Amino acid sequence: MSDLDGYAGTQDQVSATDEYSASVFVIRSILAGLHHVDLVRVVTVAGGLVDVQPIVNQLDANGNAVAHGIVNDLPYYRMQGGGNGIIMDPEAGDIGMCLFADRDISAVVATRDTANPGSARRCDMADGVYLGGLLNAEPTQFISFTAAGIDITSPNAITMEAPSVTITAPSVTIDASDATTITTPTFTVNGATALNGPVTASETIDADGNISSGGDITTTTGDVHAATVSLRFHQTTLVTTGFGLSGPPKP
Repeated sequence: MSDLDGYAGTQDQVSATDEYSASVFVIRSILAGLHHVDLVRVVTVAGGLVDVQPIVNQLDANGNAVAHGIVNDLPYYRMQGGGNGIIMDPEAGDIGMCLFADRDISAVVATRDTANPGSARRCDMADGVYLGGLLNAEPTQFISFTAAGIDITSPNAITMEAPSVTITAPSVTIDASDATTITTPTFTVNGATALNGPVTASETIDADGNISSGGDITTTTGDVHAATVSLRFHQTTLVTTGFGLSGPPKP
């Protein structure tokens, strides 16, 4: 062991005191070079690969911390089956877990097919796969599954795109605090319709601007106006007793 320049190796005071201790030191040194699972922090994300840094420090024989270097170009896990997947790629600063393969996986990563090991290395950090989502802050955009149901929360826009969308439920409620806009060539309602507020048509009802109905149009408390003429309170002119016709309503 040496304390020169404040650095100490991994060998301690008893590592070479006898044959057993020396053997244990050699075995521990070999095992220290094999990696299986480590907690890591994402440094960069690019091209479907991540650079990560293990965050559990190494220690020398004097207990001094020795930080790990950055491990480059590791593939990361994405939940996917066939053409179906959830895209939720890692971001710089995320904490996750790396699994390190028993053999060199570089040829398989490059070809995405069965291949021989790229080298003789075993349990090396270069053959890691990143699994994200450990020890991080509470998310602000998420899907929550609870006994009460499923909640989808996002501070940003939510977009759905599909050939068709069907919602089946005993009751569906849309609660929009600002506005609701529907853009469609046709709009069909199969059932009774209640409108609790004013209705404005910004475009013509048909090509001539006419509204037609095959049944009665009834208002229980309001009125119907034709231009400035009230249906309830209009007066007619040129009234003639008997069977004559009155003049047009008085504007």
